[in-house]
Parts: sequence; C-alpha cells; structure tokens
Amino acid sequence: MKCLNPPTTAKKVEMFIKECQEEIKTKIVQEALIILNGKYGEGHNEYEASHASFYDNNNGYSRIRRHLGYNPTLVSREDKRIAGCLLHCIYAKNNAIDKLGWPTLDGLVHFYSDGVSDHAFFMATLRATNCCLRATGEKYGIDRLEHPKHGESCDLAFDVFDCVSDQMTEYCFDQFSP
Repeated sequence: MKCLNPPTTAKKVEMFIKECQEEIKTKIVQEALIILNGKYGEGHNEYEASHASFYDNNNGYSRIRRHLGYNPTLVSREDKRIAGCLLHCIYAKNNAIDKLGWPTLDGLVHFYSDGVSDHAFFMATLRATNCCLRATGEKYGIDRLEHPKHGESCDLAFDVFDCVSDQMTEYCFDQFSP
C-alpha cells in the first residue's frame, strides 16, 4: 500500500493546534476591537472585494483547477478564514512560511512528507504542492515580494491545504483502481 506512512504531519498539527487556536482567538478579538472603535481601514476591504468569489474568475487559476481535477471544499468565508489562519499558523510553526508570510514549496513538501520513506509518495507530494501553490498564487495574484494583504495569507493557506489534500487523496486512492 503506497500511502501507509507514519502520521508525522498529524503529530505536527496536534503539537501546535492549541497554541495556534489561542493566537487566532487573540487576533479575532483585537480585530473586533478595531472594528468597534471605528478604526477599520479601507485597505482591509480592498482584498475582500477583489476576492469575493472563489468561482467567478476565469483566469489561469480556473484552467489549472480544471487540469488538476481539483474541487474546492465549499465552506463559508468566515469558516475558511479561521481554518486558513489556523493552517497558516501551523505552517509557520513548522517552517513552511517565508519571512514575508507566504507558504514555501520546500517547507510544505517537508511538512506533508516528513517521515515518509516511499519515493513515489514524496514525488507525488512535491508535484501536488507545486501545482497547488502555483494555482492558488494565480488565483490571488500573489506578489511574493510583498506582504500578504489582510486575510490573504489565511485564505491562501486554506486553499493550498484543500488542494494538496485533494491531490494526495486522488494519488492514494489510485492504488485501488482496476
């Protein structure tokens, strides 16, 4: 069985999930206070307006999504943001985020394949992560030389995780195909 590997990634998530949950709670409370005090800036809404719909764009991301056979998980924007922020925090704690706040190919591949001895699984992880980073980068129009806009890093982390999970599930269940 090609996908029977040590649960290293799950252990990494467990190790940092509580700490990341507390960090996210604190950030949500701080943002709520900013909103209540009327200091929520125009720049915060710019990202929200430009990325309002996951499906309405007809750019390279859509083409890559069709090519990959990637079907995004449908969740509310709020749930996606919170889950994405947790994932971004976990990625950061596992050295999978660069100094500006973007996920890195090397870091994510190490995160998802740590402890794996099967070369084919490692290569599938590398391919999936590379394609998913490229697709989400196109979706969000990422400039990796700039810091992420408000919420962008969280949404991107969610979409990368969702895409890589989808690709690796397909890879692992491919072994059961006739």
